[in-house]
Amino acid sequence: MHAAVIYSFAELSNGFCLNFNFPQYAENTVPLLRKSSAKYRKVVTTDIYSRAEILNESVEILCERLERKGKIQLQIEVKLYDQEEDEVFRGLFDWFVTLNKDR
Repeated sequence: MHAAVIYSFAELSNGFCLNFNFPQYAENTVPLLRKSSAKYRKVVTTDIYSRAEILNESVEILCERLERKGKIQLQIEVKLYDQEEDEVFRGLFDWFVTLNKDR
């Protein structure tokens, strides 16, 4: 599997993680990916699946800060696995999210 496909799947998983954890803000925020890093660990020849999690702070704290300050920074880690459950990719995605003023 080409590295661009793997990275695209990780990016999609990353966006799903944002939407899943902050559904109440999906329509009234502007997320900006500020930085990402990727480490490819193994050649992929099978289907892959992902796990994504927000690092460093809880969703509750981030929501409270977004409401209070109108902006937050957060980091999401995405890991991709093959069918044998071997990690094939690990990525870190740094986000800057602002709340729309016209909500």
